[in-house]
Amino acid sequence: MSATQQPKVSIIIVNRNGRKWLPNLLDSIRNQEYKNIEIFFVDNQSTDDSYSFVRQNYHEMIVIQNGGNFGFGKSANAGARAATGEFLIFLNEDMMLHKQMITNLLKCYTMHENVAIVVAKEVDYDDHKIVNTRGYLFDLLGNGRPNQKKHWTYSEKFFYAPGAPCFIKKTIFDILGGFEESFFLYYEDVDLSWKARLMGYNIFFCEDAIIYHKGAGTTNRQSDFTFFITRRNALYLLSKNYSLAILYFIIPLYFIQALLNSFFSVIFELNSRYIYIYPKVFLNVLRRLPELKIKRKLIQKKRVVNDFYIIRSMSPYYLGPFPLNLINQPIRLLIKMFKYEKK
Repeated sequence: MSATQQPKVSIIIVNRNGRKWLPNLLDSIRNQEYKNIEIFFVDNQSTDDSYSFVRQNYHEMIVIQNGGNFGFGKSANAGARAATGEFLIFLNEDMMLHKQMITNLLKCYTMHENVAIVVAKEVDYDDHKIVNTRGYLFDLLGNGRPNQKKHWTYSEKFFYAPGAPCFIKKTIFDILGGFEESFFLYYEDVDLSWKARLMGYNIFFCEDAIIYHKGAGTTNRQSDFTFFITRRNALYLLSKNYSLAILYFIIPLYFIQALLNSFFSVIFELNSRYIYIYPKVFLNVLRRLPELKIKRKLIQKKRVVNDFYIIRSMSPYYLGPFPLNLINQPIRLLIKMFKYEKK
């Protein structure tokens, strides 16, 4: 099949001060076996020379320069609106693509029915023998972690696809409403996958589609801002996507989780940041209740499956921080006793 007969794939790169990573990423895109592509470089007003570097050295790329740092979701949506491809791939700047990644993603897509998103295998940027993740696990209270187990190829075995790399058909991306722009960073990928599942779509993993990822190449995941935004977005996400019946059960548990995390962080880590950040999280979500109600009404109106179907795809274990994760030991014993297994 010639390049013109292949479905066009639009690659959307969201960048913020990622100049040092760009040569490896952009050259790996140029070297793709799959040729019917267009490339959008969305720059969040970088203060390094990312913008000029791409302009001067990669003339085939369509550059969108934002008037500020708009975060991942809003920038990715801007690229998606400009895209003309049948499929979209979202990327971060600290990535490199295996030369057959796009080819293999498309193969996996055509192998399954009712697919929203196909997940690539993320491999360590420096040591290609290390697999970072095969999709992500997610628990009932908004905690996630990488899934590194092999052969989990069905959507029930992990909950969400990362925002980058994310391979999705453009028409479905539009139906889902794109990424949640108000999140700025983090959890917009969980939200997109959750919306896809609520609307009855599947998410599949592709072992042969390989991408190399540094991870947090341009962000600081240990900062107070990162902790605030992840906890705020998690609470917003749960409040928007769960049904009311489940939400009445989840919100009190989330509040208890916040109290226990705050207490144990002081005891075990001598760190009091949870104590003053969690109240900011709750106040921020309360201030945004009118907006939340509108978005919640929209997604609940579109749902075609119940929460029991959604929860089946979540982790049966608590994935939050130590020491609350110690409750997993009795949970594992109960699962073993009753021979519970997700199918």
